[in-house]
Amino acid sequence: MIVHGAFADGSGWKSVYNILVTNGYHVSVVQNLLTSLRDDVDAANRIINMQDGPVLLVGHSWGGTVITEAGLNPKVVALVYVAAYQPEKDENTMKWSISLPTALESGIGAPDANGIIYYDKVKFIAGFAADVSKEETDFMYDSQQPVFAENFATAVKDAAWRTKPSYSIVAT
Repeated sequence: MIVHGAFADGSGWKSVYNILVTNGYHVSVVQNLLTSLRDDVDAANRIINMQDGPVLLVGHSWGGTVITEAGLNPKVVALVYVAAYQPEKDENTMKWSISLPTALESGIGAPDANGIIYYDKVKFIAGFAADVSKEETDFMYDSQQPVFAENFATAVKDAAWRTKPSYSIVAT
C-alpha cells in the first residue's frame, strides 16, 4: 500500500503501481487529504482495513510521517520509507524539514492567509519531479494538492517503526 507525500496525489506513483501489479502484487494507493495528520492517518487506516491480508506500508516524504502512525494498525507487517520523514514518537515533520540547509530546488512557499502552502512552479521540476517527462511534471504540478502548513507541526503519537520491521531508501 502506497502513501504519497505532500504537494501531490497518488497518481505520481502510477509507474510503480504498474510494475508491482505486473509482478503479481495487489497494490492500493491512499489519497491523503493533506488537511491534518489525523485526517491522513485515518485515510490510510480506511484503506488498510479494506485489505484482506497483511499490509506492507510504503510512504514517501510526508507519507513517511503518515505511515509512522498508521503503521500501528495490526494489519501492517512492515514499513518502507522512500525518501521519507521517519519521526520518533512526539516528533513532527517540521523538526526534520528544517534540520538541514534549504536545497536550491526547494520550492515550498510561505503559508497563504488560510495556512495553506504550495510548491512553486518554477522549482517544481528540479525539486519535485526531475526524472519524469515535462508532460507528466506539468500534470503533477497542476494536480498538486494544497497542504495545510500545520500538518508539519503536528507530532506523531507513536512510531510504528519502533516495533515493526522497517526499511528506508534515499532517492537520488
